Amino acid sequence: MNKKWLIAMALLALSNLSPAAGWQDSQTITEYFIDGDGKSDRLYVAFDQSPNPYGCRSDAHYARVDSETPKGKYLFSIILSAHASQQVVAPKLEDCDDLERPIVTGLRVTAD
Repeated sequence: MNKKWLIAMALLALSNLSPAAGWQDSQTITEYFIDGDGKSDRLYVAFDQSPNPYGCRSDAHYARVDSETPKGKYLFSIILSAHASQQVVAPKLEDCDDLERPIVTGLRVTAD
C-alpha cells in the first residue's frame, strides 16, 4: 500500500511541473535587442512577467531567440510587430541557452 501511495504522489508532483514548461501565460514584450560578435548574433526579448520555467539562472530577465534559423527570423518579425502594436503574446519556452537564459521556440499572438 505504501509503495502505491508513493508512486501516486510522485506522479502527481511530476504532473504539476509539466505545465510550467512550454507555452506561457499571455504577456507583453517590454524590450528586445540584438547582440553578438559579428560571427553569430544573439536576439533577446524581455516579457513583463519574465517567465523562467526551466530554472535557468535567476536573473534570466531575457529569453533568447535563435536568430540564425529561418524559424528564429520569423519569430523576430513577430516580436517586432507585436511590440510595435503592443499586442499580447504567449511565448513558448524550452530549455536554457549557453548563457543560462530561456529559449523562445514559439510565440502566439492574441487579438484584443
